[in-house]
Amino acid sequence: MLFICATDDRYLSKLHSVAYRQWSNRVDLAYKLLLACALLWVLILGHRLVFYTNSNGYCAAQDGPYALFDTYLEAVLSGVFSPLLVIVLACLLIRSVQNVMQRRVVPTGVIPTEPKANQSHSQQANSQLLLMLLLQSLIAIIAYVPYGAAVIYFNITAQWSKSSVRQAWELMFAISCGGDGASLNQDAGVDLETLPKLTIDEFLNSTQYKSLSLSPDADYLLFHSLRPVWESDRYEDALWLHQTETRQKRLITNHLYPNIKPKWSPSGAWIYYLVDDRSQKNSVNVNERSRSSKNEKFIHLYNIISEETLLIEVGTQNPLAITWGDDDNSLYFISIASSKEDNKKNQKEWKDVVQYRQRKPADSTTLHRIDIKNKDHKIAVKITTITNIDFLVGELLSVPAENKLVFTSVSTLLENSHDFEIYALDLGNVSLISRLTDNKAIEQNLQLSPDGKHLFFQIIPVELTTGKHNATQNVLDSIDLTNGKTERWGKGFNGNIIGYTIRSKGGVYILGQLGVNVQIYVQQSSSKYLILQHGWEGTYQLISSATSPHSLSIAFIHSSFERALEVYFVKHTNQLDVAKAITCENQLLRERNLPRAKVYRWINSEDDRTIEGILHYPPGKFGCKNLPLFVLIHGGPNAASLNMLIGDWYSWAPLAATEGWLVLEPNYRGTGGYGDEFLSEIAGHPLSRPGRDILAGVDSLITDGIADPNRLTVGGYSYGGFLTNWLITQTTRFNAAVSGAGPVEHVSLWGLIDVPVYIASYIGGYPWEVPEAYYKESIMFKLGDVQTPTLIVSGASDVRVPPSESLMLERGLNYLGVSAKLLLFPNEGHELSINPWHGKIKVREELEWLEKYGHASLNKTANYTRAI
Repeated sequence: MLFICATDDRYLSKLHSVAYRQWSNRVDLAYKLLLACALLWVLILGHRLVFYTNSNGYCAAQDGPYALFDTYLEAVLSGVFSPLLVIVLACLLIRSVQNVMQRRVVPTGVIPTEPKANQSHSQQANSQLLLMLLLQSLIAIIAYVPYGAAVIYFNITAQWSKSSVRQAWELMFAISCGGDGASLNQDAGVDLETLPKLTIDEFLNSTQYKSLSLSPDADYLLFHSLRPVWESDRYEDALWLHQTETRQKRLITNHLYPNIKPKWSPSGAWIYYLVDDRSQKNSVNVNERSRSSKNEKFIHLYNIISEETLLIEVGTQNPLAITWGDDDNSLYFISIASSKEDNKKNQKEWKDVVQYRQRKPADSTTLHRIDIKNKDHKIAVKITTITNIDFLVGELLSVPAENKLVFTSVSTLLENSHDFEIYALDLGNVSLISRLTDNKAIEQNLQLSPDGKHLFFQIIPVELTTGKHNATQNVLDSIDLTNGKTERWGKGFNGNIIGYTIRSKGGVYILGQLGVNVQIYVQQSSSKYLILQHGWEGTYQLISSATSPHSLSIAFIHSSFERALEVYFVKHTNQLDVAKAITCENQLLRERNLPRAKVYRWINSEDDRTIEGILHYPPGKFGCKNLPLFVLIHGGPNAASLNMLIGDWYSWAPLAATEGWLVLEPNYRGTGGYGDEFLSEIAGHPLSRPGRDILAGVDSLITDGIADPNRLTVGGYSYGGFLTNWLITQTTRFNAAVSGAGPVEHVSLWGLIDVPVYIASYIGGYPWEVPEAYYKESIMFKLGDVQTPTLIVSGASDVRVPPSESLMLERGLNYLGVSAKLLLFPNEGHELSINPWHGKIKVREELEWLEKYGHASLNKTANYTRAI
């Protein structure tokens, strides 16, 4: 604006007309010009007052076509209009000045003869003015054009495939354009030191995504978000519908029943889902509110065109599993077989007595079919009982090509791995149920191939055995439903398969974990090797693909150390490294001064095995030495600490690092993603071997001068709590420990846990078969060596690690005179998924415990308010 006004003034002052030259000295004209310019900009940009929204404290254009229009308008105004106007005015000024100079040197009507001295001076002045105006134009071009070009470029190439080198050059270009980088490219960096510190409230207020599903034609994306609702002491399960082209988002319900994943109908016009009626009063759907009843349960069918919901009453209990039939007009669902009459009969005979291991009516299920008819805009629903099934059903899938239903058997108690298998039911003869698998594992995530004749499923091993169809890591298999032949997928892959989705062109997309990263791979057939798809480092957590043969679109969830968890959509996997997030629920985490993390490796000298883990440095302390150490141990044990950023009570390493701790997350032996052998080496040594791996990592950090040997602490949850309890019996080096849901006694754990097959497999037998192994790996018999102050937490209703284990630990430490504190969370199971305050109080108290007994972290300003 200043360039333009100054140029206007000089142009007017050099015009031939006296009247125009006088305009350059009129102050009132300058005011009018400034007012006119201001009004012009209001007319051009005033729409932003209406269509801009506040997003985490920043103004941003609303999603959809308007965002695209506004981006290109900004590019044209900033990168084209402003420099073009300056250049045009500069050219006019140059022409006007040249005319003035010509008149002064050679008056009108005079024929020039010999050059005069003043002519050379005029030419010199003319050259200087020309150079000055050219320089002004060049500055305008440099100031405006690159930014506009960058805005246009990054929007045009948003879906292009780019190498990492190209991305790096583009990032440098974006930063050099004068923007903040983030507005030009979502990967652009900012000065972390200027960002605010992350607080415990901000960290735990994050949103997670539990499932996502693309419509058959990829026009819509359905996803399930989970966030804490502090004022209601609960978590909110919300179901969202996102239009992939316009980027518009619609809330379907904010109290989704999380145990049943919503699913598209074959045509993509309908979605089924269930509602958690415990929060029915908060419904955003009028149909849901109007039909609320404690005794009635409904399958909700949502039409994406009319945005209306059809409710189908299915009894007094939510279905265990649902699937669409061969078209949009039929569904099948599984319910508990017991009726009111059966319950009354059982209560009359046994009152409140529990017959343990005695089969009950509720241990079997019933298969139903729903037929929907739409005639004259009136919908009629008919429910037919098909058959009874003699066990509980976990997943249900229709196979129209074979006129079958396939389903998984499940049990509330994992004593026998054969209680978890896949079965097929012939709809032409419903009395014919055949078993399709015979694995020592849990089968889950059933999906059909595009031709409808091959059933894919993941295998989650429950025993540490190896062989063709038994492994220690998660694998992917398929069954040919025409002949029963089974094939193993993931050829040549030595990592952990944590997810997959079917490719519309054949084959599968696989989420494969190797080390601390989870990447997307393509495998076109079981006989071919996996092909790594080049994307970002970090963790691809969930993936979904379109089923239409005309689409290669996928949606996924991704996060890394620096990138918060969000949902992404691309039209092809060659666009992974330029994908744009369609959600921004966790944007706040990117606006905080987060810790920096890296992979750290060491060697266990006992057998020279290389172990790795993740090292989180306190903000501003990356590469520093002699830092206070907190060892945070993951659960599983076959889980892993990954390259990701999730704000919850379990994965709280970034928060601990923010409070001044150097945090080591060790991927000890028994961790998935490092090969079957690495995982199976825990067998017979479930605590001692991973314990030595962890202590070797602590020694390595001390030897490297990174960790302060006088300020060591340790903690973990589930198996991480188990190992924490073990480590404090092995050494007194740790100043403080925080143990969550950690067992202390193998025999009692085997007798009470809901998955006893794991205990026997990891130790090598039952207590009466290998009593010496149970004693050797016991914590309780070594408790007398403990001196470490220990904070203990447990869910009061936990059946995975019963709270009695925590009670035993607290009692033992109390008798020994060791500082200990036990927190029990009412109604919570192993996942602490009922009340978000429980997870927050857990982390708050753990941080305070580390600060109190850990011999002072670097950050002395921590203050955790108890008022809740």
